[in-house]
Amino acid sequence: MVNSVRLPSMRPDGNSTFLRSGADFTSCAVTPRKFDMRAKLTSALEHRPELAAAKLRRESSREQLRAAQSARLPDLTGTAGYGGQSSRLDSDSEKCWNVGVGLTLPLMTRGALQAGVDQARGGLQQSEA
Repeated sequence: MVNSVRLPSMRPDGNSTFLRSGADFTSCAVTPRKFDMRAKLTSALEHRPELAAAKLRRESSREQLRAAQSARLPDLTGTAGYGGQSSRLDSDSEKCWNVGVGLTLPLMTRGALQAGVDQARGGLQQSEA
């Protein structure tokens, strides 16, 4: 019958020896690591690709809703120009300028634009579900 257990050990010179049970292991102190379960779960959730994809779909849906809502607004444009005009090449040209303002209202396409907003809003609700 054997009263001791032989445990392998590596010496600093690279050779292995065996330790007998009952050897003094008090000099082999083990420092416990702090384990934060909440931080580990948060990290795991942040690195899941399907959750990242869902977040990107939600952001895309929000931007589509903003674009659909802004399409219902009037479009204001402005133009300006300055130039010259002459009937002969050797004469001074007459100076002229022009200014223009344009306003486009989506009157006839109001229903289609509202349908686009409703569709974008539905897509956002679906991505948030």
